[in-house]
Amino acid sequence: MYTFKRFSLYIFIILLLISIFQDINTKPPPTTFINNKENIIFNHAYSIAHVKVFPGDTVLSITETINQESLAQMDLQQILQHFEELNPTTDPYKLQPYTVYYFPVYDP
Repeated sequence: MYTFKRFSLYIFIILLLISIFQDINTKPPPTTFINNKENIIFNHAYSIAHVKVFPGDTVLSITETINQESLAQMDLQQILQHFEELNPTTDPYKLQPYTVYYFPVYDP
């Protein structure tokens, strides 16, 4: 009986350690796009994408992801300016994880 309890305890500890290891090494989910290219603003040269931000995401990384076809045309200062226009109360250098922001989608 004592051996069974010890064996159960060892199995529990091993499963706990495996669970902790997987939690530490699991990457965050990929950036999800919500209503991509909705609410098009025609007085600018870009559309708007609603994007949920995850830990580690930056304005530049998300903008590059959603604008893969027009990467050569993008200017960092212009991207930041457009992001600030779309999100006037948000600091582009301090995005809050799990929050939805508006990002510019540049037409190729």
